[in-house]
Amino acid sequence: MKSKLISLKDYKEVEFEKTQKIVFEKEVLERALHRISRKYKKKEKVEFVEKGDVLFLKLESDAPKFNKKGTMVTVGGNLFDEDFEKMLLGHKVGEKFEVEVLIKDETQKVRKTAVKVEILQGQRTIFPQATDEMVKDIAKTDENFKGLETLKEYERKIKDEFYQSEKQNVLYTILKEVLDKVIEDSTFKLDEEELKELYELRFQETKEILEEEENVKYDELTSQQLEDFWEVSTFEEVEELFHQEIEYEVSFLLCILAINGGNSQDYDLFAEEEEDVDVDLLDTKDVFEYIEDKVNFVFL
Repeated sequence: MKSKLISLKDYKEVEFEKTQKIVFEKEVLERALHRISRKYKKKEKVEFVEKGDVLFLKLESDAPKFNKKGTMVTVGGNLFDEDFEKMLLGHKVGEKFEVEVLIKDETQKVRKTAVKVEILQGQRTIFPQATDEMVKDIAKTDENFKGLETLKEYERKIKDEFYQSEKQNVLYTILKEVLDKVIEDSTFKLDEEELKELYELRFQETKEILEEEENVKYDELTSQQLEDFWEVSTFEEVEELFHQEIEYEVSFLLCILAINGGNSQDYDLFAEEEEDVDVDLLDTKDVFEYIEDKVNFVFL
């Protein structure tokens, strides 16, 4: 590398919150328990319509959407028509009745129209409450349940996995904040030619990816497409983003190399083969372990 690090901010001097609370989300457990009960779900016939029921309907109307000899509707799924589905609630299978719905005509004007409804059939999916026996049964074939015998053990496993996952997320968030601060408070002498070469290389790679994967040329992108890809609306803003990313990446590399005792002059920014790069010199393990040692987690 031609770019140089002039002074390095000591990451151990960067302040961060040492106590981190992780609150268990009940929805995670509910979804996990639902996955168990799904394996033992059963179907039953419907008498009175409730949300979630799947109905087979006969519809008569001057609107094509509501004029069908037979159509399936999941009540409350809002895939057919949200307001119409609400009108089905409480009705009895076999019942014939009439409702009014709002539709758009050929001129896109909204109007009311009558719909004759006959509920031909109804089916409801029942999800039983998860039990110890279900856990034992699933454990026979599912590696994720191996060694589990009770629902309490499964719930504990779900919580432990959640806490560990969130713990890693928190640690990596702090790691990024610490390294960002290290970069911010360090000083560099960035080589303009090196940055320009990296910028042109990255930009060319991006153009090729756009053509190969999105079938569009960079120069022909609309403002909306620029927003979709980069959350900016002009080519000038996109190019500025690329410049900022390149400067950050080079600064990051210089800091990590210095933290790990590497020599930036020996590092090839343009190495084409992975084996040409000493990945250990780019590892943030020491910083991560320092943070992990300093943070006290409170699991709630």
